[in-house]
This record gives sequence, C-alpha cells and structure tokens, in this order.
Amino acid sequence: MRGDIRATAGIIAGGPSNTPPLVPPEVDLRDFAATPIHRTKLFGSAFHAHATDTEWRAGITLILNSWDQIPAGSLPNNEAQLCRLADLGRDLRTWRKISNGALRGWMMCSDGRLYHDDRWSDAGEAWQQKLKELAKHNSRPVIGDELRSEVYARDGYTCRYCGEMSGPLECDHVIPVSRGGSTTLANLAAACGQCNRSKGAKLLSEWLR
Repeated sequence: MRGDIRATAGIIAGGPSNTPPLVPPEVDLRDFAATPIHRTKLFGSAFHAHATDTEWRAGITLILNSWDQIPAGSLPNNEAQLCRLADLGRDLRTWRKISNGALRGWMMCSDGRLYHDDRWSDAGEAWQQKLKELAKHNSRPVIGDELRSEVYARDGYTCRYCGEMSGPLECDHVIPVSRGGSTTLANLAAACGQCNRSKGAKLLSEWLR
C-alpha cells in the first residue's frame, strides 16, 4: 500500500484519495475462466516477502475474487465483504488480524474502491485483450440464413471434409477470411464443428498435410 495507507479494522483507513480508479468502471471480466497471475511480479512483491501463510492465502483469494467484481480487479472497502471475499466467511476476528498483510499492495481510489497497485494480476490488460477479441469477432462477415441453407443443400447436409451427417453443421470459409477469402457460395463449405475448428484459419493444403 502507498505511503501511510494501512488496513485498520479490516478496511483501508481514510476517505477516497484523488487517485483515479486503475481500471475503467465498465470493465467486466466475469466471463473469463481463468485469472492470469504475473508470477515474477508476485514472487518479487513486498506482499509475497512479508505475508504470513494465512495472509498470503487470503491475499491471493482476494485477487482471484476481485476479477468477479465490477470493475474487475477492484474490491469494496467494506470489512464484512472483504472477509467473505477472502474466504473467511463471517470470521471478522481473523480477518482483522490478517487484513493489513492480506491487503498489502491495495490502495483506495477516488471511487472509494480498492485497486491493486503492484499489478501482478492486471485486469486492465485483460480487458484490452477482451476488447480486441470482441472487435475481431464482430468484424467477421455474417453468413445469412439463405446463403447458409444454399451451402448445406449443395453439400448434401454432410460435412464436406469428413462426411459426417448426423451432427449439426456449420459454414466454413474454405479460404479463411483472414487469408482473403470471401463470404460467397463458392468459398463456403458445410463442415461439422470438429472439422471447422481443426481447420481454423488454415488453407486446405496446410490442414491436410
């Protein structure tokens, strides 16, 4: 924690600082299955060097649970909520004993929430990756229902690659969009999900090697 900011009675003492939040308020990472940890930053941090076993466990748990908050990577400055987020249930006595060590590296920003200053689990970085993936997904051309039906009918409702007939079909770009392929009947093929994902952004010549 910066300067004289310390955990008192299980919370960060004092009012909100003038420091703006470290991530935008709209950051939502609840659909992320994993929380990345920069291990070199973690193991080189003052938190890792000074925390007791109980403080370390609670501190890591807080980091992991902070990614399910909005904005992601933040925590409420409320001792009952922090106690639960540290996986201590209602055991406020234990939380008050370990809160100073468990909250090492956290700071209160102008919105009254806590943000981790050491950045060994960077929600802002993950958010930028999410935005890039969303932009990439949204930029893909839409295959209309009429065109999709034409592709399936032409290919006999069968995966053109493996001959699968029983499962649901998808439309694959024979020449991937990322390689200059167009969304036309000539460049689309009926494919089962397994073949479509296996082929990915490869040309047929690359995939069938």
